[in-house]
Amino acid sequence: MNLKDLQYRYGLNKTMINIIVLIHSVFVYLFDALLYLFPKKSKKDGRRRLLVIKLDAIGDFILWLDFAKGLREFYPSATHDLVLLGNEAWTEFATGIPFFDRILPVDRMRFILNPFYRFQTLLNIRQQGFTIVIDPAFSREFQYSPAVVRMSGARECFAPLGDEGIQRHWQKKISDAWYTELLPSSPGFLMEMRRNAEFLRALGHKQFKARIPLYHPQYAAPQDSAKPYYVLFPGAGWVNRQWPIENFAALATLIYKATGWPGIICGGPSEELLARQLQERTDAHLDSRIGQTTLDALAAIIASAQFLVGNETSAVHLAAAVSTPAVCILGGGHFGRFLPYNPEVESPGRPLP
Repeated sequence: MNLKDLQYRYGLNKTMINIIVLIHSVFVYLFDALLYLFPKKSKKDGRRRLLVIKLDAIGDFILWLDFAKGLREFYPSATHDLVLLGNEAWTEFATGIPFFDRILPVDRMRFILNPFYRFQTLLNIRQQGFTIVIDPAFSREFQYSPAVVRMSGARECFAPLGDEGIQRHWQKKISDAWYTELLPSSPGFLMEMRRNAEFLRALGHKQFKARIPLYHPQYAAPQDSAKPYYVLFPGAGWVNRQWPIENFAALATLIYKATGWPGIICGGPSEELLARQLQERTDAHLDSRIGQTTLDALAAIIASAQFLVGNETSAVHLAAAVSTPAVCILGGGHFGRFLPYNPEVESPGRPLP
């Protein structure tokens, strides 16, 4: 429940938002405390049990994959049972990634709005017997990862010092006390992959350097991929990040005239209208796969494409991870934090978006 969500989804003014956030934060703080009635459990199976919290959106997770690889190197499976607490939106996709022993999915909206679901989720975590919790979020949300850390019962809890970002000052002051150690963070603006690398080095993986994330799709390429094609991703999670659909249509027309290649429109189920509007505005051959693909199937489509053009969404990060050239129409906030890419180590043959 952050400021932007409340402003743009419900049209509330700042005063109303502050009141709602205060009431909800106090309720969550007191409600979660009921879990202290349930003693934390310890597990003794020869390996230390470590929980990593990552409840962000799909694109954030894909951009974070290089950090996850480094974390597995630093906490090898021989000595650590590495468990990922992830956003249900991408946890099925994450099962094909070999860096974690187990994945615990969380429905973000239910976690914030359904007290019974929240209680059961936190109780399950508390009874897992974690000895270490790592919260890599630089900009934390009071009701999410800090609350998990508070109720986990772990002896060691680490996070970057971070910023206030999407927390109020008083929220960060309270929640910072729930960590055993807040590791140093560079002041000012830093690209996310470099921020992740900084945190991992502070944890102790001194030689780690930020690279472009790498992902190998589990699915085969589409059956119709013998002929060259490209991918358009006209949607965005926030309307202010969305390039006008008529511009996508004009671009599709130019690409078709220059190459004769068909295009595939991809996106979530809520973007079907965008796909129809795009098809109606151009004579270019465009096939819509809106809402018809899993994340891994989407990765396979992008991996076999000549290139991708899209707004600042998960698709651009996915294109980078499968080494497909991508052009991102970038704007609408956070410029420089998630895009453009700025790795610490070059990856020859792998195009940056």
